[in-house]
Amino acid sequence: FYKHLTEFVTSSLAPENLVPKTIAGKTVRSKEMVDYFQKYLEIFNGDEMPEPKSIFQTTAEVTNLHAVSSAREHYLAGMEELGLTASSPALEDRQLELGHQEVMARAVQLFNNQSKFGGQDFANHFHEVLVKDINVKFDFFTQLNGSKIENIFHRAKSLYLQQMSSHCEARPPLSPPHLASLHSQCCQAAVSLCQAEAPGGPPRPLSEPLLAQLLQELEMQLELYQAANAAKILVAVQGAREAALEQYSRAMEEVMVGPLHINTVKLEYEHRDAKRICLEVFTASQSYGTDSVVTLLASLEQGVEERFGFFREVNSSKRVGRRLVATAGQLGESRAWRQFLASRVQQGAVGGGVLLVVVCRALMGS
Repeated sequence: FYKHLTEFVTSSLAPENLVPKTIAGKTVRSKEMVDYFQKYLEIFNGDEMPEPKSIFQTTAEVTNLHAVSSAREHYLAGMEELGLTASSPALEDRQLELGHQEVMARAVQLFNNQSKFGGQDFANHFHEVLVKDINVKFDFFTQLNGSKIENIFHRAKSLYLQQMSSHCEARPPLSPPHLASLHSQCCQAAVSLCQAEAPGGPPRPLSEPLLAQLLQELEMQLELYQAANAAKILVAVQGAREAALEQYSRAMEEVMVGPLHINTVKLEYEHRDAKRICLEVFTASQSYGTDSVVTLLASLEQGVEERFGFFREVNSSKRVGRRLVATAGQLGESRAWRQFLASRVQQGAVGGGVLLVVVCRALMGS
């Protein structure tokens, strides 16, 4: 018995005598054969002999399950070839959808070629199972790719904020056109991160909705930068206005040094020159082109005219006649002066000298 059993096993398992088993024209793999054995053991595990129909249905069920498994593996392999792994770059939504449809069509065709055992009812049932499984896997791939795109979206927004802040914070204010140009450059750099290269065409967005959201949020950030920049412009322009007024005042004070009155025409010319230089300095230092600059320029002109009115009044007070009247009024309040006016003897003795003192005092402004 041992001798014949050894010959039988050796002959049966000899490579030249082994023939691959097929079911419905498909070669059965080793791991699939294990599934058949397990299902058959379940059928023959009872006390009664199973009916041929039960064996047929079991074989059909296992065959279709194997077809589903093979098609699902083909779908997963095809999606991985597209680059849908945890470490691969993000794909654009459209490319992911097209790739899914193409790989799914091949997987379904593979299933149809292998699901001929058991009839159309079995094929339809397991076809629905396959499509459901593939859709579940596609949802996973969509979420995986979506998370990658969202990370890129946040990186793009951070890049925009970093570049804009480096130019806007702790620096002098920018002119509105310069700020708009800077926003356009930083926005383009951020958008380029959210786009995928397209062979033979312009870059396409990884996700249309997220790109639209990114552009909307960047426009909102631009409004904040514009408001902060406008406040800085206002402060800078106000500072320039005050500095220009001070420059005008210094120029006029230098003209009016001394106790004597200046000719009105000369004073007017000096005022015009000082005002022109003042306005030129203010205009040259401000290139923002905003309404606040125009408003403060008009305010500067008004301030210059008000200060010129003050200087004109000071100059008028230096006239000899007015100063003599003012000096006489001051002396009239003095008791010694009243005594002098009441004594003709004193007037005769020092009258000329007193008059000279009064005139000198009027001229010197003391």
